[in-house]
Amino acid sequence: MNYKEKKYILYINPKKSEKLSEPIVDDLTILMNKAISESKKGIMRDDGRAFNIGESFKEVHISDDGEVSTNYDLLLKNGMVTNSLAIHYLKWYRNSIPDVDFNKLLLLRHFYNNNDSKKCKCTECKCK
Repeated sequence: MNYKEKKYILYINPKKSEKLSEPIVDDLTILMNKAISESKKGIMRDDGRAFNIGESFKEVHISDDGEVSTNYDLLLKNGMVTNSLAIHYLKWYRNSIPDVDFNKLLLLRHFYNNNDSKKCKCTECKCK
């Protein structure tokens, strides 16, 4: 599975030494919390072609700082797939998030800013 593909977001594995001393709670953290709260639980097949709602993995992932993930993926409303550690990574490992994932976060913001409207309401995107 290639986690750099457009559909995957915040599948990272930062080192404990990269953890910030204070969490960052901002619009991106709040956005991801909202997106996860509206997501569907299941697993993305290894070929990346199908998300199987209701299925789960046999094991969980434990981050380097000891946070434990759920045993399933999360399908966000915009079609991206993430995991239960996404909010943790946004709060504590902001400096370890690659640019490709920040760009995906902007796409997620764009989705939520424009989901109910045909005209873009983003202030920072270039879709206008």
